[in-house]
Amino acid sequence: MARPYDRMKYYLDPDDFVKIVDEEGSWNYYAIAKREPMGQVEVQFASGVVGVAAGALSDGDRVPFTHLEPARENRLFQVRLTIFAVNRTTGNIININVVPPLIEVEWGHGVGVARGGTDKQETVTMNTIANVVGGVRGGRIPANQIWNRDDPNEVFDLWCIYGKYPDFRVLNGLALPLGGGAAGNWDHDFYLATQGMKYVLRDVTDDERKKLEERKFEFRGITLGGIEAVSTKS
Repeated sequence: MARPYDRMKYYLDPDDFVKIVDEEGSWNYYAIAKREPMGQVEVQFASGVVGVAAGALSDGDRVPFTHLEPARENRLFQVRLTIFAVNRTTGNIININVVPPLIEVEWGHGVGVARGGTDKQETVTMNTIANVVGGVRGGRIPANQIWNRDDPNEVFDLWCIYGKYPDFRVLNGLALPLGGGAAGNWDHDFYLATQGMKYVLRDVTDDERKKLEERKFEFRGITLGGIEAVSTKS
C-alpha cells in the first residue's frame, strides 16, 4: 500500500489486495501477483498547424486510447494523465499545471461512455447566486488537478481492464488559442500524456477471501474507468 511520500505513492505492490468494482456494480477480490511500470505515451493535440481555438474542444468526438486496453484478462492498468507543452524554438517543456484550471480533460470508459458528470445540466441557486452545475462539463478534469509531472494526484487515477479502454478530448477554456499559428500559444506543441503501472492479478484463496470479508486484511477499492470507490485504509 502507500508508503511514505514519494513519486511511486499510491501505486499497488505485489501481494496487495484489491476489490474491483465494474460499471454495473459487480465486484470481486483479487491480489496483485506482480507489477510493471508503463512508459509515458504522449499524444499531440495542438501544433503550429493544428490548434484548439479558445473555448473549443480538441475533437468533436473523444479520441480512443486503445493502447490502454490490457491484452489479457488478468491484467489491470492504473493510468495517470498529464498535459504539457513544448516550446518549438527552445525545446523547453512547460507544465500546463501552472496555468489556471481552464484547460480540462473529458474522458469516457469504455469508448463513448461518459464516466464523469451528470445526465443533465441545471441551474442551482444558492444564497441568491445562480450556479450552472452538472452535465458533461461536470465530469471534466481541470489540468491543474490531474497528475503534475513530479507530483502524482491519485484522485483522478483511471483503471482499465481487459475488454475496455478509455477515450479523451481536451477543452481549451482559455481566451487564447492553443497552437494553430494564431495569436496565442502558437509557438508551443501541446500533448496529453499517459503513464502508470500495469498489474498481473491472481485470484484470492478461500482463506484470504474470508479475512478480507472480515476486514482482517486491508484492500484498496477500484472502480473501473473511474474514481476510487472504497478503502479500508484510514
